[in-house]
Amino acid sequence: MKTKLLFILLLANFSIYAQSSDIPDYIPSDGLLAYYPFNGNADDVSGNGSHGTVVDATITHDRFGLHRNAYYFNGESSYIEADVLNYPLKGGSRTITGWFQADSPVISEEMDFCLLNYGNVSDPNYWFKISFYRKGYLDIQFDSKTFQSQDNYFNNEWTFFAMVFNDETNTFSLYINNQLKLSGSADLYTNGFGNLFRIGKNKSNNFFEGSIDDIGIWNRILTPQEITTLYNAPKPMFYTLIPDLNFENKLIELGLDEDAPDGKVLTDNLVWQSSLDISSSNISDLTGIEAFADLAILECQNNNLTTIDISKNKLLSKLNCANNKISSVNVEKHEYLKELIVSDNKLTSLDITKNDSIVSISAHRNLLTALDISNNKDLIDLYISYNKLSKLDISKNIVLENLDVSANSLTSLNLKNGNNLLLGNSVNFTENPNLTCIQVDDAEYSNTNWATFKDATATYNTNCTVAYITLKDTHFEQKLIDLGIDTDGLNGKISSSDISAVTSLDLSNSNITDLSGIENFTSLTNLDCSNNQITNLNLSYNLLLERLIAFSNQITSLDLSKNSKLTIVYVVSNPLVFLNLQNGNNTNMIILNVTGKNAASYATSFLGLNQLACIKVDNAAFSNTNWSKIKETSTTYSTSCSLGIEDAVFDKVTLYPNPTKNEVTIANISLEKATVYNTLGQLVKSFTLNSGNTNNTISLSDLPKGVYFVYLINKDAASVKKVIVE
Repeated sequence: MKTKLLFILLLANFSIYAQSSDIPDYIPSDGLLAYYPFNGNADDVSGNGSHGTVVDATITHDRFGLHRNAYYFNGESSYIEADVLNYPLKGGSRTITGWFQADSPVISEEMDFCLLNYGNVSDPNYWFKISFYRKGYLDIQFDSKTFQSQDNYFNNEWTFFAMVFNDETNTFSLYINNQLKLSGSADLYTNGFGNLFRIGKNKSNNFFEGSIDDIGIWNRILTPQEITTLYNAPKPMFYTLIPDLNFENKLIELGLDEDAPDGKVLTDNLVWQSSLDISSSNISDLTGIEAFADLAILECQNNNLTTIDISKNKLLSKLNCANNKISSVNVEKHEYLKELIVSDNKLTSLDITKNDSIVSISAHRNLLTALDISNNKDLIDLYISYNKLSKLDISKNIVLENLDVSANSLTSLNLKNGNNLLLGNSVNFTENPNLTCIQVDDAEYSNTNWATFKDATATYNTNCTVAYITLKDTHFEQKLIDLGIDTDGLNGKISSSDISAVTSLDLSNSNITDLSGIENFTSLTNLDCSNNQITNLNLSYNLLLERLIAFSNQITSLDLSKNSKLTIVYVVSNPLVFLNLQNGNNTNMIILNVTGKNAASYATSFLGLNQLACIKVDNAAFSNTNWSKIKETSTTYSTSCSLGIEDAVFDKVTLYPNPTKNEVTIANISLEKATVYNTLGQLVKSFTLNSGNTNNTISLSDLPKGVYFVYLINKDAASVKKVIVE
């Protein structure tokens, strides 16, 4: 409590001028239009908001030697412009004061060096300026009338000026270092052009070479006493708040704070520092670091930081904030950054796409899920082990020498940068269990030199292009996106790596009509595709499937002969006319209310399949004995179900040519679908047809020679035709 009270008292009693928009007490506030102290920027601190725009001018020290408290103008292109609100037009009384320092010009070849000016940019008869002749003589121009001093002010000394114009008497007075140097009568009829006030150049682009500071503008005449006060202004005491006691104690230890801990440090003690090591100091808050404007190296590792704001430290070339608790760090504006050490923090993201100069990154033991290093062409060292990265592309980093990506979640690693030899043995890809392929320049070289730097499940290859599976049904793909399986958006495809480990899939109630692509889910053990509009279901490649829930669809034929691990088949509420369950595993099926096994919410049942005449099984006697209560009385079990006989509605159907070597045309019938089975009752091809046509052609060219049965389906009607392929 005492510490908090002391801090409040400090805020009340000390002038923290560098951190505030308040103006010093010695600046007259009456009639003040704009005041530019140039304390690190060209802001107007009068409160009127007439901030300046800086072009090519650079921050320098002021007359007191305070760093970053004035602007230097190069004599060629430097200037500052500001729209000064309510500037007096057409001769209104005014006062303009400031400080300048100039030596004999080195860069500029001008004859006129403009300190400041105001007025109509298109008419030289309506403007005002203060400038220097090449010999250092100071000129004041009121419209077309010019007054010139005979003293040389190119003496490299800080010089104070105050120009006062009295509208009532049409007289002016110019004070130099608090002494009256020029005076006279003049008319001042400046017509404002957007209130534009220029510092360091005029409308003819005559640039000033030297330093300028503390420009003030008033809409009245300052008294001689006020001018004297401005000239004799004391050296300002700029302070930076340091609320963290441990941070301030470290600055005291480093000799940057000369007082006892009081929550503040002289800003000028900080601003010029190029290097700062405050590591292992138990610091929790780095407020105040923004005052280190020239900081190039910051060592703040091994502290208790949860946040870090280095947005004002734009000259940083090295940042080491390892072993803290930082969740984010923004280095987007740090164009000189070369070395970044952020290991042992809580970073979930790191944007270094704008850090072209970076050569070394150490980010071990964070929570990074992605990292884009494609723009970091000078990167030599990359240490990012123990994160959560799934993909990493290093193909653009051709000078990389050290790489550690161990203990991540990588599924894709592209190291084909054309210069793998630079890496030598300084690599580590281990502890990435889902990484099966590492793309490299030369697989033989990598196998020879990096054999122990990868997991046994990973291989080196010159091409690890991701295979994609086509998904015809957008509802199917959208469901996979919703489940977090499809990670690249709705684009009609899914990468094989995204589905390789999927073992359970719930696609129920998703408006799916086409499950094309399901055959590539080869790890699938549990599939629920119930309550959809699926007409064809090919599961012949899903060899690990144990549980199939596919009720309430439009499936007419289903071949499960390849699914030798199936224990549950629940396909009620389908117009099934053919079901092949001869898979060698019938004795292990979980049967509804018969086996006594715990069938959870579903078990195998064929009840309600009224159009299903025959179910092809392993052993008809076994099925009749154990499965008699889970089928309709019109359904039989058999080891050799015929595919049906021709119905009267199909009497006029012809298939030609038959025998065939290629295509078969199905004529004189409207069909929705045709499925082709071999003599073993296995589904070998399936076709969706145009029911608006009475002639449809199907291709059997890729089938081996033999006898096949073409199953013709139109709504609830079905028939089988025999076809011979030669």
